Amino acid sequence: MTKHVIPLGGITAAAVILATSASAEIKVNDNLAFSGYIVGSATMADLDTSTTSSTLDVDAMKLTTVAKFAPVTGTLSLYSSSDDKPVFLDAFATYDAGNGLTITGGKFLSWLGYEAFDPVNMTQITYGWNTLPGGMSVIGIPAYHSGVKIESTGDGYTAGFAVLDSNNYLTPYYKGDGHLDHGAGFEAYTTFKSGNFTTFIGAAYDKDDWVDLATYSGDIWVQYSAGSNTFAAELCYANQDPKTGDNTASYFWLLFAKHVFSDKFALSGRVAGGNADGTPADAEYLKGTIAPAWTITPNLEIVGEVSYTTFDGLGYDDGLFAGLQARFKF
Repeated sequence: MTKHVIPLGGITAAAVILATSASAEIKVNDNLAFSGYIVGSATMADLDTSTTSSTLDVDAMKLTTVAKFAPVTGTLSLYSSSDDKPVFLDAFATYDAGNGLTITGGKFLSWLGYEAFDPVNMTQITYGWNTLPGGMSVIGIPAYHSGVKIESTGDGYTAGFAVLDSNNYLTPYYKGDGHLDHGAGFEAYTTFKSGNFTTFIGAAYDKDDWVDLATYSGDIWVQYSAGSNTFAAELCYANQDPKTGDNTASYFWLLFAKHVFSDKFALSGRVAGGNADGTPADAEYLKGTIAPAWTITPNLEIVGEVSYTTFDGLGYDDGLFAGLQARFKF
């Protein structure tokens, strides 16, 4: 699941996005449109050394406004999760310079990561790099930051480069650190399609002189999509290098498969694993996931998930997650 639509010259978004559905845009006129979603779930998580935890909550809400005044397009979104107050998430303007070249400035999402940021674009409820509440965690995928990015789209490929306020894992998911005076962040990617295959290669770097920490990240994923079937594999590595002390490295991988049985039902499966330095015995995990999805209407989807995770090098051996999530989009 890509985090965002990667435009490939002559390639439809459906060939790149795994999601069974995305936000249904409400067009006011030729210049203004709105979209959004509300997502809620009931979940249960059981880690073998702790009591079972359960939730029944609204997971996320988002309202996005897109204003198009060629050659400039502005995007602004308001987002709220169950744990945070409302925040402005996307806040950027894009200039179309022609010949497949665009320049964007503002606050936007990282290119890295196969699985989506927005839950309505996920085929599961949880992420492959995230285990259970109270379980181990690896250095995840960067989220939002501010800066300037340039993208070039050609016949079957897209490439981009960004200069950012930050690109590390110490900032909130909805923004970067907001400073350039103690180090900038950088990110680059390329993606290309050959037949039914789509390949993404991305890298990120951040040097924070304030906390004397350098962060390196690399992400690669490959997707094969044909007919009703989609298969994918991803490998992501991150390294935090402090001026004093030892490096903290982390990686995760995933294998993904999805089959669409009808326009009303699809089934996804995922196996993921990872390792994190700085935990006892360099802890590892292995996670298996089954996720059915039912399309009730074009605007309403129900997604279930059962995940079983085993751990090595920690004080607990395994854990179970089960959940049911309703996704309404407009």
